[in-house]
Amino acid sequence: MTRTREEGETTLLLKTKLHMPHLVGSFIPRPHLIEQLNRDLDRKLTLLSAPAGYGKTTLMAAWLRSCERPSAWLSLDKNDNDLVLFTSYLIAAIRTILPNACSDTLVLLRSLQTPTIEYLVGTLINEIDALTEPVLLAFDDYHFINDGAIQQLLARLITYQSPRLHLVIATRSDPLLPLPRLRADRQMFELRSEDLRFSAEEAEQFLMYATDGTIDYETTVAINQRTEGWVAGMQLAALSLQNRDQAAFLEGFRGDTNKFVLEYLVDEVLMGQPADVQQFLLKTAILERFCADLCEAITEKHPDQEVTILEELKRANLFLIPLDEKGGWFRYHHLFQQMLLGKLISQKSPAEIAQLHCRASEWLGHHGYIEEALYHALEANDVQSAVELIEDNSQNLLNRLERHTLERWLAMLPEEVVWVRPRLLIAQAWLFYRQWRLRSLDVVLERAITALDDNEETFTSGEKRFLWGQIHTLRSVTFNSIHNDFQGSLEAAEHALRYLPFAERGARSIALGFLALARLAMGDGNAAVRLLEDVIQDPTHLSPSHIQAYLGLCFLHLIAGEFPQMQQTTQKFLAFAAENKNANAIAAANWVSGLLYYEWNNLDAAAHHYSVVMDHRYSSNFAAAFNSMLGLIRINQVQGELDNAQMMIDGLRSETLELDISDHLPLLDSIQADQWLLNGNLASALRWARSYHPDELHESFVHSELPKLTRARALVLGSTKSELQEVQQGLEQDLIAAEGRHFTQRVIQILAHLALVHQGLGSLEAAQESLERAVLLAQPGGFIRSFVDAGSSLVPLFQQLRKRNITPNYLSQILTAFNRVPPTDTLLDFGGMPVSHESEILDLLTRREEEILRLMGEGLTNQEIANELVISLYTVKR
Repeated sequence: MTRTREEGETTLLLKTKLHMPHLVGSFIPRPHLIEQLNRDLDRKLTLLSAPAGYGKTTLMAAWLRSCERPSAWLSLDKNDNDLVLFTSYLIAAIRTILPNACSDTLVLLRSLQTPTIEYLVGTLINEIDALTEPVLLAFDDYHFINDGAIQQLLARLITYQSPRLHLVIATRSDPLLPLPRLRADRQMFELRSEDLRFSAEEAEQFLMYATDGTIDYETTVAINQRTEGWVAGMQLAALSLQNRDQAAFLEGFRGDTNKFVLEYLVDEVLMGQPADVQQFLLKTAILERFCADLCEAITEKHPDQEVTILEELKRANLFLIPLDEKGGWFRYHHLFQQMLLGKLISQKSPAEIAQLHCRASEWLGHHGYIEEALYHALEANDVQSAVELIEDNSQNLLNRLERHTLERWLAMLPEEVVWVRPRLLIAQAWLFYRQWRLRSLDVVLERAITALDDNEETFTSGEKRFLWGQIHTLRSVTFNSIHNDFQGSLEAAEHALRYLPFAERGARSIALGFLALARLAMGDGNAAVRLLEDVIQDPTHLSPSHIQAYLGLCFLHLIAGEFPQMQQTTQKFLAFAAENKNANAIAAANWVSGLLYYEWNNLDAAAHHYSVVMDHRYSSNFAAAFNSMLGLIRINQVQGELDNAQMMIDGLRSETLELDISDHLPLLDSIQADQWLLNGNLASALRWARSYHPDELHESFVHSELPKLTRARALVLGSTKSELQEVQQGLEQDLIAAEGRHFTQRVIQILAHLALVHQGLGSLEAAQESLERAVLLAQPGGFIRSFVDAGSSLVPLFQQLRKRNITPNYLSQILTAFNRVPPTDTLLDFGGMPVSHESEILDLLTRREEEILRLMGEGLTNQEIANELVISLYTVKR
C-alpha cells in the first residue's frame, strides 16, 4: 500500500482504497444486470443494497470495468466517518480520472477554518459541474458510514447533483439519503438481494468452476436451494467440498438462514485448512488490509512463509481481495473477515488479541501509517502507544496545517489522558489559537503549564525549552488579548523568542507580533514599529513571519490612530500578498484595509476589501473572516439595508454555533443590539444591555465590534439616571486604561461615547469637553465612523464645536458623514444648539424623541408616556 499527498489534500490517503477490485477467475458474467445498469446512467443514483455476500462489489466492479463512461472507485470502512477525511477521499477518487479536479474544495479541506457543510457542498457541486468529462463515482461498503455530517453532505450533493456525476452506492443497508423522493422522481435505479441471487444456471456455472468440474448436478441444485442463490454461501460450500464426499457434505449441510449456513461453512472451510493456515487466517482477521511484511509482524513468522500462505490463499480463492496493481496488499471479504473475528474471539484470550493489535500498531506506525496504527493501539487499549504516536506527529501536522487530522486524532483519546500530557495540551492549544477561541486557549495553557511542571523530568533540556517556548508564545497572546497584562505579554514573548529555535518561524513570528503590541502598550511605540519593520525588511524571514509582521504593524498603527502610516503599510501588505499568492496573507491584508477604509467612511472600498476576505474566509485565520463579516454587516446597517444585515447576522450566528466557537457570540449580540436600535426596537436592545455587566464584555484589539460601547449607546437612549451614571463610571475607567496603554483609537471611541453619556445626564459642558478631546486626537488620523456610529445625538455637540471654530474643515467632514450638515445662518437656539430652520430641529431628533413629542401633543403626562413607550420617567423628562 502506498500513500499519496496531492497539492491541497488534508491528510495522507491510502491509495489502495481508490483501486477497483480485480475480478477473480471464478467471476460469473451477468450481462442482464450490467445491461440494466447501463440503461439508467441518466439518473442520479444507482443503488446496490443487499446483505453481505450477494456479490455487490464484484458486480459493481465488473460493470464499471465494462462501462464506457470513466469511473472512480472508493472503498469505505468504519474509520472514514469524518467529514473532511471522507470528502478528501471522494475528491481523490475523482482525481484518479481527472487529476486537477476539485482543487478549490481541496483548499477548503486544508483550510485554517472548518467550512460549513453548505459552503463545502456548494463548492464541490460547482467544481463537479465544471469537470471536463462525466464521471461515475462508486462507493463500496457505504454501510460503514454513519456520520451525520457526511450523510448531510451526500444528500445535498444528490439533491443538487450535476449531470456530469452519476453516483453508485453498494451497501448492506439503505443509506440515510432521500431515496423515496429519488424513486418518485425516477432518479434512482436499484438492485436488491432478490435481483442479485444466482439463478440455477449461474449457480451451476459458478460451482463447476469453483470445484474444477468435480461437482455433480444434484449437489449443485442442493447447494443453490439451500443457499437461495447466495453467492458467498456457494463459494464457502465449494471450498468445503474440496477432498470431501459430496453426499456426506450435503447430509451435514443444513440451516434455515444465511447466518447458520455461514457459520457451518466457515467451520468447514477452516477445518479443511492446515493448522498454520488456520492460525494465519485468525490472527490476520484483525487487519483491514495487509501485506506479507505486516502479516509477518502479526504472526511472528518468517516473511517467506507469509508470502507462501498468501499465495496459497489466492490460489484457493479464499475470500482474498487484492488491493493494488502489484498484488502486494490484500483484504478479506468483509463477511469472511467478520466470521474469522468471531472465531478469533472464541479461541483467543483478550490479552492475546490485544497483543496482535499491538504488533499491528507497531508495524504500521513504523512504516508511517499513523492513523491505522492509532486504531490498533486503541483496540489493544494501549493508550500510551496511541499518545506517543500523536505526540511524535503532532508538530509535523501543525507545521503542515493539518488541523483536521490533528483534531481527529486528539478526539480518539480519552479527555483525561490529554489533560495530563503537555505535548497534547500544547497541540490542543494551537488548535484553539487558530480558531481564536482565546478563553478555551487560556484554560488549556494553564493546564499545560501544570502538566509540564509535573513531568519535567521526562523531557530532555532541549525538549523542555521547545515546549516552554510554545507555551510562552501562546501566553503572550492571552496576556494581551484576555488579561490586558501587557507586561506579562512582553515577558512571555521574550521568553518564547529565547527558547524557540530560529527554524520555528511560525511561533516566533506570533511572539514577535505580540512583543511589539506589548511595547506599544507600555509607551514604546517607536521600538514596536522598528521591531516589525526589521522583520519585514529581513530577506531571511519566510512568508509566515512576514505575514505576522505586516499584520502586527497594521494593528500598531490602527491602535495608535496613525492612519496615514497604516495606509502605507496596508498597501505594501496587499502587494506582498498578491506577489506571494498566499491566501492567508490576502485575507489578512484586505481585513486591515477594510478596517481603515471603514473608519475613513469610504464604505465602497471597505466593502470591497471585506468581500475579498470572505472569498478567502476558510483560508484565513478566524479573526479575519469573522470580523470582516461583522464589517459587512455594519456597512449594510449604515446604508439602510437592514434586512440584508439581519440575514447576515443570523447566518453568522448559525455558522458560529455550528463551528462551536461560542467565544464570539457576545460580538454578535452586540451588533444585533445595534440592529434593534436601528429598527426602533429599543426594548430589546435595553434587555440585552441590562443582561450584561460591563466586566463580562471582553474587547480585544482585533475586534472592531465593541460591546461595551454598544451597551452604552443603548442605555443612553433609554436608561435611568443611575444606569447612566454607572455607564459613565465604567467608561471613565476604560478611558484611564486605554490612555495608560497608549491605545489612541480606543481613547477616541470612549471619549465620543462619554460625550453621549454626559449629554444624557444634562452635563453639556462635560459633553463638549469630551468630544473636543476626541476630535483633537482624531483629526490627524481622519477618524469618521468612530463618531458617526456613536449616534446622531452627537450632531448638536459637533455643531457647537464648529461654532467655536474647532478644526472646522475636519468637523465638516464628520457632519457630512452624518448627512446633516447645518447651514451657516442660524435662527434660534434649541437647548443651546444652533440651528436654522424648524425642519432641522426635527432632523436633530431621534425617533424616540419624536414619539415622546407626539404623545406630549396628545396631552399624556410624563408617567403615561413612560408607560406607553416602556421607558423610564427620567428618560421622558430628558
